[in-house]
Amino acid sequence: MSATPSRQKNWEPRVNKIKCILNRYRQRDLTLIGKTIVVNVMVGSSLNYLGSIISCPEETIKKIEETIFNFYWSGKPDKIKRPTIKDPAIWVGLAS
Repeated sequence: MSATPSRQKNWEPRVNKIKCILNRYRQRDLTLIGKTIVVNVMVGSSLNYLGSIISCPEETIKKIEETIFNFYWSGKPDKIKRPTIKDPAIWVGLAS
């Protein structure tokens, strides 16, 4: 099922905002944990409200994930496989 144009139009500015946020933090020398905090706090909060009202199209989710992983690895190839880094069990020990 493809996204309706109105749903896509609602999400497009949000994706652009995420790119701007991550570009701002890209210039800093952050660790992977620091980058994860930026993604969780800055990106997560920008998606939270809209996501609770309008479901996110699959294409948009892929764009957001690509932007986030590009931020994590500074545009270089992934150092850790994506399914591994998406696994919440990996990050549980880092939260304390």
